[in-house]
Amino acid sequence: MEGLSGAQYIKEEAYASIIHELTNPSDSIIWLSAADPNQVWGKAIPYDPDRQFTCVQGTVVALRQGIPAAVFERQGQTLRIFDETVRTETLTAFSEAFTKRTVFPLLNRVTVKNYPPTASKALANAGFMRVMLDYVLYL
Repeated sequence: MEGLSGAQYIKEEAYASIIHELTNPSDSIIWLSAADPNQVWGKAIPYDPDRQFTCVQGTVVALRQGIPAAVFERQGQTLRIFDETVRTETLTAFSEAFTKRTVFPLLNRVTVKNYPPTASKALANAGFMRVMLDYVLYL
């Protein structure tokens, strides 16, 4: 329980399931606003040196097992992928979250201008359309 603030307030009946979740985190990918209180990287937990991002409204982060796997910065204009092993799954999860309006809820499209060359196929597979040199995801 080291480093877990507030652990002393866990209800006795929830203790076993919380400990299980902490020791066996879900493999699913979730996208959150970097400024969301539930996103703790760079706030309560220090960044890994190679996975830093700015915690502002225009940034969303993909978490896999609680660890940043990718980030869209500048309202989606810049994509950085930290975990290449789940690149396609991460971008598909973003597409689903964007469609459900859980990320960038005020936007009707996301235009990715800066992305790693290895992400091109994964962006297309996730529903992004190639427009000139960019990839665009429409609602």
